[in-house]
Amino acid sequence: MPSEPVLTLYHSSDAGTVGGKAAGLARVKSVGLNVPDGFVVVAACCRWEPGIRPPRLGQALRSQIADAYSALGSGNGFSARAPLVAVRSSAVGEDSPDRSYAGQFLTKLAVRGTDELSDAIRDCWLSLWRFRMTHRQDLRSDSSHPRSMAVIVQRQLSARSSGVAFSLDPRNGDRARIAIESSWGLGIGAVGGEAADLFVVDKHSGAEVERRVISKPYAWRCSPRGQGLTHCTIPEHMRCLPSISDGEIAEICAAVLLTVSELGHQTDVEWAVDSSGKLHILQARPETAWSRRESTNATSIAGLTDRIASTMSRRRPIG
Repeated sequence: MPSEPVLTLYHSSDAGTVGGKAAGLARVKSVGLNVPDGFVVVAACCRWEPGIRPPRLGQALRSQIADAYSALGSGNGFSARAPLVAVRSSAVGEDSPDRSYAGQFLTKLAVRGTDELSDAIRDCWLSLWRFRMTHRQDLRSDSSHPRSMAVIVQRQLSARSSGVAFSLDPRNGDRARIAIESSWGLGIGAVGGEAADLFVVDKHSGAEVERRVISKPYAWRCSPRGQGLTHCTIPEHMRCLPSISDGEIAEICAAVLLTVSELGHQTDVEWAVDSSGKLHILQARPETAWSRRESTNATSIAGLTDRIASTMSRRRPIG
């Protein structure tokens, strides 16, 4: 076990230690964007080798994770209950300018309790083994694919609205525009085939150049039972309302521009707005589809949704 197997999420922006996803969050946090508090189980705790089984969480590591988990909840309204957290894989090599691996590794939302957290962390590790086994023929000739897996544990947001924003228009690669897709709740609209709003903004003038607000009858939220997710019906009077305000659109655009400046390349950003209207950044990574010219133009809202879904955690809600 490494000397420091558990780090605060913002302790290191070294992608070799904490994986691409955690390193990206550390960098955008450093320039003032809101990122949910959390910690990272470093990549050295989980390294794939041929013929070796996935690691188990030994007692010493479980104890350090439990301490970090307890600290995450202290003084933040969780005194009577263990904190509710989101658990996300952060593979070394993931979310780099060359590769994204979107949807290949596990995310678990609304996890509560040390036993459930330990299980979720190991499930993230197992997703690396499943990836290596599924793609073993392709990986034989390419040593750059992930071989180690860090895991991020963050406070779970109870999002009013959430979604993804691109520093270019993903339908045609237009870098003069920012495209935002948004839905109520935990943002499963873009990744689960459900309805989501679209807002496109001119990057230089800040003017909105396109808006598609559609009926959003359902949303994913944290379960009132205390952990896990629930699929809720949206009140009829809210279904056709924009899921974010004009001010929130402007704030999301500003956050996207800041991530581009900090990361040095085109980005896509997963975000959430909580019940108080505060914007949180959940992920910031290089945009790869147009940067690597691997995609063809999408000319419909369905095409846009498919492109966004390909860069987000497959069938996983945001939040």
